[in-house]
Amino acid sequence: MKGTLLAGIALLLCLGFAPFARAQLTESDTLPLGYRLGLQGNYLRGNVDRLLLLGQADLGALGKKLAFRSANTYQFGNFGPARTENDLLARQFLYAVPDKKIYPYIMVWLESNQRRQLAWRYQVGPGFSARILDKPLHQLKGSMTLTRENGRFRSDQFSDSSYSGSRTLPLWRATWRVAGQHRLSDKTFALRYEAWIQPALNDWQNWRFHGQGAVQAKVHGQLAVQASLQYNSESVVVQGVENADLMVLFGISVGTMP
Repeated sequence: MKGTLLAGIALLLCLGFAPFARAQLTESDTLPLGYRLGLQGNYLRGNVDRLLLLGQADLGALGKKLAFRSANTYQFGNFGPARTENDLLARQFLYAVPDKKIYPYIMVWLESNQRRQLAWRYQVGPGFSARILDKPLHQLKGSMTLTRENGRFRSDQFSDSSYSGSRTLPLWRATWRVAGQHRLSDKTFALRYEAWIQPALNDWQNWRFHGQGAVQAKVHGQLAVQASLQYNSESVVVQGVENADLMVLFGISVGTMP
């Protein structure tokens, strides 16, 4: 339990020292610099001890010709004495001519996932975004990306035996993504959502899906409380690992974006 408490304190300190975090979800606002920090989780104690923390630290910078967005999450969890989560997801985007309705970008994607026995995975490639809805209180965008992916797992035995025999999986992937946010006129309440699907171009049976949504209510200034739902699924996983995860989380956030 001592290690768990120390990890939780370290996470809070990391978030506290990230004052430049968070771009807006749809890159449609005009702030030259935006940020949002968040900490969510749940905790159970009794017959079963369970701790789950999800920290978010994102940054966005917007210029006339270029824009940058960094979206990062770290997840830490214990189930009794066993470590269940020690996961990182970091997505970096460099956009060109972001004031256009359709604009290109380069994406770099890095991740690790203890539950999926994923030591590391990266994706790099170009894409483009399109503004579907761009109103002061309502934004919706779609995007498509083509990436070269490589990942290393802690086992070489997979649920699809055609991938077994190697711990690394190099692939070409497409990513289709939709993301949006909607606010009430007084900007007290906000709804945010994001979903993407990533099929492998040489094997359509190899795909990943992620969906998340959050409801947020401001309580004072930039401080807000929020509840979120996340769902992740992969068709090809290490043998003995479940294909899907569903999480319900509650927490707080602070930042210049809803």
